[in-house]
Amino acid sequence: MTGDFWHPFGDTLALETPAGDVAYREHQSRRLLALSIARGGVFATADGTYDGALREKVWALFFHQYQFLDKSGNIVGQSRRNPFHLFATSYRITDNNGKRLYTATTERWHLTKQIKIKQVRSSKQINMKKAVMVTAIEEAIDEAKRSKR
Repeated sequence: MTGDFWHPFGDTLALETPAGDVAYREHQSRRLLALSIARGGVFATADGTYDGALREKVWALFFHQYQFLDKSGNIVGQSRRNPFHLFATSYRITDNNGKRLYTATTERWHLTKQIKIKQVRSSKQINMKKAVMVTAIEEAIDEAKRSKR
């Protein structure tokens, strides 16, 4: 995964193959172009085809919460941090019915950061690539907050 978190036209993330080819990408669009305080972005396949969007809920209590939108703009799921996990950072990705699709855990006591993502249930709208992207966004925000302390 590569990223550009200081791009003048919005942050970008890319999942790359071992050969260095881009397999999937996310590009921030909402905050800059819509003059919004909430982060939002669009997902795209390797050939640049639009594959849905990601939108931050502004009024979520305590932690970031993101909504996954399908190609038509309908909300199909959400990702939020689990506030009850004490020794690691944990995220849950669920569908609209609250059924857990993915869990992601970042363990902090290793020398290097390790993020473990587990698929609990399959989903046509929220694939593993989107789960990886939103977890990376969450971790980047968390690291930026900790570095300011």
